[in-house]
Amino acid sequence: TGLEFMFDFQIAKREKEIVIKAFNSLTKSNLPNFLFSWEDIKPVRERVSKKSVTAVAIVNDTQKDVKPEFIEALSTKYADYIPWSARNTEDKKQILLAA
Repeated sequence: TGLEFMFDFQIAKREKEIVIKAFNSLTKSNLPNFLFSWEDIKPVRERVSKKSVTAVAIVNDTQKDVKPEFIEALSTKYADYIPWSARNTEDKKQILLAA
């Protein structure tokens, strides 16, 4: 599926998979690539693995704020978002749990 080239990490458990992409900064050029890859692999992975598959973008927001329209684009495509500055909060940790 090309999964190994599009995402940095994969967490696979019995009933769920999470694919993760880390961004030093989220830009107008790298966000569409991520979202296209996500839309491309999601149905394939779900069909092949018979699991629920989710995507998470972890974004470094410590030096540059993430534009609200980028966060909205992630949400529209059902991809979760974790700002680096909030990585240790309970709600963001829950995103990475694959029960």
